[in-house]
Amino acid sequence: VSTGPLFVGFIARIFIKEKLTLVDILTMFLGLCGVVLISKPGIFFKTDEEQLPWFYFMVPVFSALCMAVVYVMQRKLGATVNSVTISFYIGVAQLVIGVGYQSIISGTPFPLLPDCYTPRYLLVLTGVFQVGYFVVANLTLEYEKATTATLFRNLDTALAFLVQATLFSARP
Repeated sequence: VSTGPLFVGFIARIFIKEKLTLVDILTMFLGLCGVVLISKPGIFFKTDEEQLPWFYFMVPVFSALCMAVVYVMQRKLGATVNSVTISFYIGVAQLVIGVGYQSIISGTPFPLLPDCYTPRYLLVLTGVFQVGYFVVANLTLEYEKATTATLFRNLDTALAFLVQATLFSARP
């Protein structure tokens, strides 16, 4: 997902003609370097550990590419469509795809709910925060370049580490 700003920058430049500044290009390059350092692909880092096939690394890259397309489309639609409407349709699509995926994986026609109450409440709370995220992200994309919005979106990783450490007393 951290390669998102790289893809967003190029796709936004090609399709909606957003300007890329030197700072944008520098941050995209630094983000790419960080992804390479964290993923430690076998072509750059030789280790004795068993290496995963190269295409395993393509799954997150494909995910980042899909996210980039969504951000650029949201930026383009933001001028004409209300951000809540965009968030609604993203949520509907996620619901339909999620229920279908859950049905295929679990073999049951409906999503499975956890047996105890705490995970249920956390799932609902996660959904509420996700809706809030989509509304705020769409509002941001109406007023800010897609590349900049994506860079700030990547701060969620750092914030997730902080929340995990403070609320759940877990070390990331």
